[in-house]
Amino acid sequence: MHRTGQYDKIYTFVSYCYIIGKIIAIALSASRINIESKEALPDIYLCQSSKFTDEAKRLQYQLTYDDIVFTGMNFFSITRNFILATVGTIATYELILVQLNDQPNK
Repeated sequence: MHRTGQYDKIYTFVSYCYIIGKIIAIALSASRINIESKEALPDIYLCQSSKFTDEAKRLQYQLTYDDIVFTGMNFFSITRNFILATVGTIATYELILVQLNDQPNK
């Protein structure tokens, strides 16, 4: 009967790691939108003027003047800097919780 409790703990830990990994992968994929949009602009400038269509002009204008980024209801933009700041904040919070938990009760 004791083994069942161990399997439950292992399953919970593996499930937690899977969910955290999935969230990290999605957040990093969303942050790549901004990076990839900036990499396309030099290629558009190299396009021949004879093959430059109205759609290419609009895309060039949008990539030049608009900030192409995945947002959270227009409250924040998901960029690599945002992801790093969020991870830093969470790590700091966790360290504070661990330090407060380790202090002996007075």
